[in-house]
Amino acid sequence: VEAEAEAVQEGRNTLEVSLKAAQKESEGLQHRLTRYQMLQSLGEQFASLLQLQAVGDLIVERCFTLVGASDTCLLYLVDPTHQEVALFCSKRAVGIPSIHAKRGDQFDHWALRNRRPLMVDDAATDYRFAPEAASRQLRSLIVCPIQVSQRVTGLVRLESQMVAAYTQDDLRFVSVLLDLAAAAVDNATLYAQ
Repeated sequence: VEAEAEAVQEGRNTLEVSLKAAQKESEGLQHRLTRYQMLQSLGEQFASLLQLQAVGDLIVERCFTLVGASDTCLLYLVDPTHQEVALFCSKRAVGIPSIHAKRGDQFDHWALRNRRPLMVDDAATDYRFAPEAASRQLRSLIVCPIQVSQRVTGLVRLESQMVAAYTQDDLRFVSVLLDLAAAAVDNATLYAQ
């Protein structure tokens, strides 16, 4: 009888672990579904905007809010003549100091030069880059280019003081969001001209 009771308890424990894992996976899928439903709405919002400042503010606000783990979100626009970036708008969490790198840094220049997204789990240990100055408490970041017809028109950068604050799903989400925003940035720039 005692052996049967132990077997039943072990079976129950196994089922509880499986149930918790399934609930966690379900929550993750629900979170992704909510994010991608927001993308549909964002596409409609981007299509209705003609002012570059309004487009930039929407990009920064949505990236900052929907990714969630960030201390700062920056939008840089690219000067096509000189291939340099300039800070256009930003959002930061309460208590985070102002950004001083108005022309970007090694991470932004890497994404611009390579024309592809960058995700760094720990800026202090990533062998591809020189360690960041100790005055900045930057640990993890995402930098994604905004591209129109193979031309980079801007960069969005999310950064956090936490190590490994971002996931591959976050990177994909920001990339898709910026694909939607690219035409709006281009249209607003042409409209301003």
